[in-house]
Amino acid sequence: MYFTFEHEASIIPITLTIRVEYVPYYREADYDNPSEFDFTYIYEMYCGDLNLTECIDKSSYTKLQDELETVMRQAITDHFFNH
Repeated sequence: MYFTFEHEASIIPITLTIRVEYVPYYREADYDNPSEFDFTYIYEMYCGDLNLTECIDKSSYTKLQDELETVMRQAITDHFFNH
């Protein structure tokens, strides 16, 4: 599955367009087991036409990387369950 969303970073003054492709795994709950949801994903991050994916991924700015990972994981979950 594929989608794009925008994120205004709280750590630095930048708005990123994030393109995410993911492969979900979902199992409904049954009497003996809770439901399970997980996924693998790849992404690209752009500011305008400039691809910043490699720059951000290789930076030592872990606060920004953590923020973006959290945002992407939440966006994927929302996309899967609401589209």
